[in-house]
Amino acid sequence: MKEREREAWEFESYPEGEIAEMVEVYTKKGMNEEDAREIVTKMSKYKDIFLDTMMVEELGMLVPGDDENPAFDGFVTFSSFVFFGLFPLLGYLFTIGSNLSETELFGISICMTGVMLFILGAIKSQFTTQSWWSSGFEILVFGGITASVSFLIGWLVESIISS
Repeated sequence: MKEREREAWEFESYPEGEIAEMVEVYTKKGMNEEDAREIVTKMSKYKDIFLDTMMVEELGMLVPGDDENPAFDGFVTFSSFVFFGLFPLLGYLFTIGSNLSETELFGISICMTGVMLFILGAIKSQFTTQSWWSSGFEILVFGGITASVSFLIGWLVESIISS
């Protein structure tokens, strides 16, 4: 991570300046300067801890762990997107040749989307401290709002283009 490398270089080249920056961060958060200086000075004896703390406190960036794999994380995200994104289309796929109207098919798609959003939220709860129903409801609400806004934007664009 380039930012961490830059912070490490700055810490090695001018540790007093980096210590002063961290003292300033903590005093802005409400700590008195003497306590901030004592804590930061002790922390600066442990370079990795100091740099990781600087990344969070000064730059607002979490340092990825050694076991994190961005390619795998991207693959999981992509696979989830494809898997969960397929369900709204299944209503159309499984009703080919039926006499359902476009409105009825759209309603089926909306219901399937809502169910899958709730299930996705319930699955998410396995990785958080939220209850399954609370997490499911949260994802359902935010996903529903997002889908509604997207639909409205598409509708507006279509009506502007077609007029």
